[in-house]
Amino acid sequence: MKYTIEKLKQIFYENKCKLLENEYKNNSTKMKYICECKNQSEIILKDFLRGKRCMKCKGNEKYTL
Repeated sequence: MKYTIEKLKQIFYENKCKLLENEYKNNSTKMKYICECKNQSEIILKDFLRGKRCMKCKGNEKYTL
């Protein structure tokens, strides 16, 4: 299925996230988004559709000094 950017923004919104991209290439290109936990991250569409979310939500957040 070929998605439009508008449809993707709707999918992210319905999952309490916000897509920050304005262009969609394919389902294996990383896209920037704000996760439901308010963390900004990148994800590929097929992982997002499978229910995966950011590292913070998974409990694997990388900490920096």
